[in-house]
Amino acid sequence: MQKYILLLILISISHLALTQTEKMEIEGAIIVSSNDAPNPAAGTIRWTGQDFEGFDGSQWKSLTGDSQLKNNVLDYIPDHLHASIADGTNTTDLSSYIQSALDAECSTYFPEGSYHLTSTLYPKRNATLTGAGKHATRLEAIGVSALHLGDGVGSAQRSISLHHMNVKGDTYPAIRIFQSPDFVIQNCHIQQGVHISLAVRGIISECRLGSSGAGTRAVLADDYVNGLKVTNNVVSGGSGGGAINLKGPNTNAQVAGNIIESSKFGIFVSSDPITASSAAGSSRSVRVSDNYIEQSEVPIFVGGIFKFNGVVKNNVIGNAQTSVVPNRYSTIKMGRIYNCEIVNNQILNATNEIPFELVVNAAEAIDGNTISGKYIQNRQGVNLAITGAYATNNSLLAALGSRNYIDVDMQKSISNALYPEHMSSIEPREYISPIFTANEGTAISKWLDSTKILYGGRLISAELIDVTGDLTGCTLQIGSTVNLNELVNNNIALDTIALDRGQGVLPAGSFIRRTDDSVYTVNAGTGSGTFRFRLRFKIT
Repeated sequence: MQKYILLLILISISHLALTQTEKMEIEGAIIVSSNDAPNPAAGTIRWTGQDFEGFDGSQWKSLTGDSQLKNNVLDYIPDHLHASIADGTNTTDLSSYIQSALDAECSTYFPEGSYHLTSTLYPKRNATLTGAGKHATRLEAIGVSALHLGDGVGSAQRSISLHHMNVKGDTYPAIRIFQSPDFVIQNCHIQQGVHISLAVRGIISECRLGSSGAGTRAVLADDYVNGLKVTNNVVSGGSGGGAINLKGPNTNAQVAGNIIESSKFGIFVSSDPITASSAAGSSRSVRVSDNYIEQSEVPIFVGGIFKFNGVVKNNVIGNAQTSVVPNRYSTIKMGRIYNCEIVNNQILNATNEIPFELVVNAAEAIDGNTISGKYIQNRQGVNLAITGAYATNNSLLAALGSRNYIDVDMQKSISNALYPEHMSSIEPREYISPIFTANEGTAISKWLDSTKILYGGRLISAELIDVTGDLTGCTLQIGSTVNLNELVNNNIALDTIALDRGQGVLPAGSFIRRTDDSVYTVNAGTGSGTFRFRLRFKIT
């Protein structure tokens, strides 16, 4: 028994006639000891060694700042289990006790210790679960998910938040979120993943997130998770799993400021391989930025199965070869992307790792993107590999070269004066031919060298210009060394083209081959007039 007890102090001054307006002043400390009496008086105060508690006539309750949460989970758990919870040796199933606490109040506090679970916990609407720290309070589930946010019926169980705790499961996922919008997971350590479905405006931040095993993801989000923010976390998917996978569909999601370590798959957006699943789809206005990623087979993959629109920028990918995740393929992988910015990423790739890969598996144009690779540590012979079922489709490659700004080969870009033609096209280019006479044919001549085309191109327009005199019988062929009639064929007599002040539009094809030189020839007619032709085109 310590020498100063609050009860004795009160007795010693009981002779003083204190009124409600008077106060007691004490210089120095009051030391309160433990009280193990079976039936203490209501209002008794004690120090348990870990917390100040007061007896309300039926049970002891915390008097510290933690009591502001009103609901201490230990108040629902038998006293004889408290010591084993605190020292981490508890093996008794606490699921029903904790569920009672969650059902009773919206705010529940979990003091430091280990809480053994064999049934999933279901917090109520607007619940806040707070622990003593993400390494201090541990929910450990055996054979089940530890927590399920949402009841799966509409969106009734919304605005649930978890703070300062470690949630661990031996079954994937440790936390299941289904139809529970506006959730928050902050300053937690989640072991064995979070799976989110039909839950908009969620936040996962300042956490340590992990998973392990094939097919698992530290964060897996599918089926409408609009506005999801996964920010400022430390994430690991392990050698068989993945870090962050937004399967889609989703709009305005953010994956930013995370550190991703040792994950077979890094950040995937609309790139899940389960194409038949309804719980996947396109992503719009998604931001993947300011992340650091290391030790991953594929650090970033966007639009691999479904369409992706957004930005992939300011990421640092330090992907040197390691034994933890030994394979390396491509650093930033892209698929069905449109109107995207994939820029300002620092690629510290492995020596045999392709910096960019574009997977063309859909018969649709890849349009409106800016893809830049100025910061590549280990440049390859090919810095943008084009793969997939349509990788050799000339029409799609023409669109790729003419509808996107691509600059991943600095040695062949506008920044290198030795190869000025290798710049990516933003503004159309123009070719104007020499002057021809209608009754004089020409040899097949080159107007665009295929070595100046990295990815493809498209003809915008073909025109006759500066026409004078009679062009009767003269024809013009413009195409490639493979097909001379690809762009303008010899069935079109030049004297049939409608002219306005010496100019007229030539019916023409569109795509420009990237593997063959572009050529033309003039076939002589009987007229003696003169002309030139002008081609406007875009290539990359």
